[in-house]
Amino acid sequence: MPGSSPVSGSDAATTGESARVEQAFLWTFLAIRSVHLLQGVLDVAAGYDSYSRPIVAGAVLSVCLLDCAFILVRCLPRHRLDPVAIGVDVVVGMGGLFVVGATLHGQDRTTSINWMLPYTVGTVLALAGAFGRRRAMLLTLALTFAYLGSVSGDLRAGGSGTTTAIVNAASYVGFYVVAAMVVVLVRRLVGELQRARLEAVASSGRLATAQERNRQHRLLHDHALQSLESIANGWAGEDEQVMALARQEALRLREMLDSDLGGGESHSSGRGLREALGDLVVTFTGAGLHVHLVAAELTSDPGLEGTDALVSAAGEALNNVLKHAGACEVVVRVASSDGGVEVTVRDHGAGFDLDSAHHGFGLDNSVVGRMSDVGGSAEIVSRPGWGTKVVLRLPMPG
Repeated sequence: MPGSSPVSGSDAATTGESARVEQAFLWTFLAIRSVHLLQGVLDVAAGYDSYSRPIVAGAVLSVCLLDCAFILVRCLPRHRLDPVAIGVDVVVGMGGLFVVGATLHGQDRTTSINWMLPYTVGTVLALAGAFGRRRAMLLTLALTFAYLGSVSGDLRAGGSGTTTAIVNAASYVGFYVVAAMVVVLVRRLVGELQRARLEAVASSGRLATAQERNRQHRLLHDHALQSLESIANGWAGEDEQVMALARQEALRLREMLDSDLGGGESHSSGRGLREALGDLVVTFTGAGLHVHLVAAELTSDPGLEGTDALVSAAGEALNNVLKHAGACEVVVRVASSDGGVEVTVRDHGAGFDLDSAHHGFGLDNSVVGRMSDVGGSAEIVSRPGWGTKVVLRLPMPG
């Protein structure tokens, strides 16, 4: 529609919840009204002789049926209690109290045969859902005084009829208070649920933003920054190797940008884990580290996301060997194991004390954090003079 604005999934959900609550109020009232109408039919039919003017009592019942038909016509398309329909119901109820009361004899006005009493008490329940608190209370008092006026003769006569009439009149206010409390409570709970959902959506958006930022930082740290540090420290080898390394990182960054802008695949697209680790070996061999890749026991592939995670984490482990271990050789072993894939990076270099080591961006994010993002895990074992072993484990998707 022109001029309309799109509705988000969360907005549609919260609007739908409010609509369902209001519809529940409507159907609850209609169910109660059906019981009261049935009571009226039975009272007029079974207690026909109790009315001084039974035809008039039957006519009031017919008007009440028309009133209910009007309520259905007004409320069902709107899926809620319509104030106009309930306002008409109040007027019909007040008139019905006086007319039916006038057709009854003596204390029959305060007994169950006066079916207009429960009928109008049902109206009070609808008032709590259709109107604001002040207007609903005023209309409730109007029905209360209409009932008292319709049984004024019993009030003047005294006795048990007076007591019953007062109790019946008090029931209007009592039922309204209970209904109003229920309506307020339910609407408040729905409001809290809506606010909680909106906060969850906002939190999800913030988390997605943080994850994407962390992914980009990790990519820059694991690849471009490491390559620049390698070149700066003279680890990249001859000019041809430097140029090859620069071309590889430029391609990797370009593919990342294409993926972000156009929904393309990551830099490991189209390659299996074995091939991706092979490329990693070539990169670090060019940087001066002799890497032995053992992949004979790899019988399954973890898919694109799993491959990216394992290769990135293994690359960071190799970079730590290159920068800190003082080792010239390292073994990378990849194997399928117990429904998953395991990659082990093992060197016999200087090692370090895990308890006193500072876990910076590399260990915490590029290794442990990267595996955690895809549901995997990373175990780092090291001690001074023994070397370091990094074990990356990734379960296969179920």
